[in-house]
Amino acid sequence: MNSPLIVSTECPTCGAPLDFTEGTCAIQCDHCRSRLLVTGRKQLLSYFISPKLDIHRAVARALLAQKEEGVECRVLEPRLYFIPYYRLTGHDFLWERSSPTKDEPIDLSVFPPDPPQADLAATFRSASDFFGRLWETGRKIDRGEDEPPEPGEPRNAAAPIEGNRPVLEPRRERPEPVSEEGEMTFRDRYVEKNFIACDLKGWGSYSLGVRPAVLRLELFRREILETQGRIVGVTLSSDAALDLAMRKAEPEQVLYRQVLGRVLSLIYFPFWVIRVERKGEERLIFLDAVSERVIHLDAPVSLQQILDRPAASDAATVGFRPLTCPNCGWDFPFTPEDILFFCASCVKGWQIRGSALSEINYEVAAPLPNGRAASRYLPIWVLQAEVDRNPSFRFFLPAFRYRRLKLLGDLAQQLSKAQPVYTISAESFVPSQGGCYDQEDAALLARFTWAGLQGKPPDLEEKPFLIQRATLTWFPFQAEGNGLRDPFTGMDLPQNLFV
Repeated sequence: MNSPLIVSTECPTCGAPLDFTEGTCAIQCDHCRSRLLVTGRKQLLSYFISPKLDIHRAVARALLAQKEEGVECRVLEPRLYFIPYYRLTGHDFLWERSSPTKDEPIDLSVFPPDPPQADLAATFRSASDFFGRLWETGRKIDRGEDEPPEPGEPRNAAAPIEGNRPVLEPRRERPEPVSEEGEMTFRDRYVEKNFIACDLKGWGSYSLGVRPAVLRLELFRREILETQGRIVGVTLSSDAALDLAMRKAEPEQVLYRQVLGRVLSLIYFPFWVIRVERKGEERLIFLDAVSERVIHLDAPVSLQQILDRPAASDAATVGFRPLTCPNCGWDFPFTPEDILFFCASCVKGWQIRGSALSEINYEVAAPLPNGRAASRYLPIWVLQAEVDRNPSFRFFLPAFRYRRLKLLGDLAQQLSKAQPVYTISAESFVPSQGGCYDQEDAALLARFTWAGLQGKPPDLEEKPFLIQRATLTWFPFQAEGNGLRDPFTGMDLPQNLFV
């Protein structure tokens, strides 16, 4: 799972301290009990981290570090900078190349033939003679009468001898394992990356690392940061940052990849930059203003020109609005990680788009005529697309949250392969839960599912993937033991993995 970062702010209703996990869509104030919708989903939101190291301790820490290096220096100017970092989180779905090692027949010629069953006594005598010679050889080595073999050279009584060393036969090389083209393996993970958002190269802190215990985010406020230090301008665009974050870690193994639920944010981290003079030359010392760690003791002064570049003024932050239906004002169910909401009063569906809620239509599939009632309905996106000369291929893509991402991918692939036939129910239906994947996520998962069905990465340039319609449909699932069974394919989903 991703390392959660805590965002600290104030309740817009009562002004009390309000803490919530980054990426949460719904929160509740512990003081006034107000339920709030966190807006700004899939926008580039900005945060900052307050420094814990003041100017006096920063100067003292820098001088001590220089003294430990045996260098005397004079402090010219200490300054606090807020350096921007990008942070990407999401649900990673990957198709990787399978490289199975083919079973090879054992070459029995390299082994001595088995002794006849009738001559077991001779076999035991040979073994006794061998261990006797081994014991005597060890005694000679202890007395210095013989040299031990070099490391990696086994003693071989049958090998010819030159001087005191055996002549080894050439080693038989095993053939390299053969990988089968076109074979793919599904892998899932929760991705988390952070990297610097400006062109400070070679100064020693490209990434923030994973420090959820000490990283406490606050909503970006320019007026607050400018009273404490200087804000460093972002030079890497959000599109370029997303491309950089999405680069394959193992390009030779990863065949196709999609990241669902992407959240790209900016975090301004505090660093003390102390300009010093030593041996008649000016240099820069960088200190982490949270952990007090010295990042760089001998940075060039030219880096300060990059640090002093003005920052853009368009930094978006999260907003808050009541967690209620825009149509009738009814309270939504409190589910912190949902982005799809359904009103129990007017029975309308909504999804977060930036700072607003937009209405979505949904349908309900009728139970199958097998005499069994549905135990639970789950939301699934049905995307009708034109793929590979098929003008009406349907993808069935889960919209609900589930701890095991691989099972979501398996369900999408099995349903899309089965192309189930069902009817839409005309009876009234009130959804009992929300969803965590919107239409954009469903389109990404559809492309990933298509790659799995084809057994190869899709060539989207040669064969465009055209989505014609997307409909959220609630499908009936039936309880079977400890799981929920999909009535169309028979696939089971363990109920203890639902979030």
